[in-house]
Amino acid sequence: MSETLSHTPQVYVPITGNSAFLVIEQARHITNVEDLDFLEYRKHIGIPLATVILREWLPLQPAGRPVWLDFRGVRAINLSVAEELGPMLMKHIAEQAVLGHHYPVYRGLQHDVAHTMHKAFLEMKWATLAYLDEEEIAEGMVGTRLDRIGNHTIVVLGMLTTGQLRILQFINHRYTEKGEKTSSSDLMHLDIMAEGRVTDSARSKRLTELYQRRFLCYEDNPHKRSERLFAPVWRIITDV
Repeated sequence: MSETLSHTPQVYVPITGNSAFLVIEQARHITNVEDLDFLEYRKHIGIPLATVILREWLPLQPAGRPVWLDFRGVRAINLSVAEELGPMLMKHIAEQAVLGHHYPVYRGLQHDVAHTMHKAFLEMKWATLAYLDEEEIAEGMVGTRLDRIGNHTIVVLGMLTTGQLRILQFINHRYTEKGEKTSSSDLMHLDIMAEGRVTDSARSKRLTELYQRRFLCYEDNPHKRSERLFAPVWRIITDV
């Protein structure tokens, strides 16, 4: 994210009641263009929007549950703006301890917008969760499918290895079928993470990496204070 962010004027239009940042509403406020639907300028749209999300909006959102980065109404997005609102933003969120239990999830991405965001995350070797509905994926799936809840398909935009996918599937199965959260020691039951092949510190590192990308949320284990218990973020969404 550009160093010019600290000098960007505040432009946030307050949103209440739904824990959603309406990207197009904010972009139209910034540009004073009422029918704007193409986000194409990093300096004048991408950076201000990313600044508002990171510094003004997200810190005020409830912790411990997902909140929405809502792209409904955005017809197209330039790759440089997608970088600002995608991987660069999410990397900054991962670096800030004060945002440790904040879980942004992307939604309302039309196919072309999802494709550009996916490309931005791939090129910057990062990833994020996105909620797509049937209409949004009618032109073809973008990213890696994780799950389906109701009429929504949960996908990963960006870089996800086969190993990471298997860990997420394992954690999701434990949470949905057994009602259990996952610790690093629990990963020993997954063949690719079995004891003797992978150390406990390595298993813990893999979970932390998935948490940093906000696929997983965590809480401290009340019975073992040095241990964290992880759950899939997309399974704690209650209002889509």
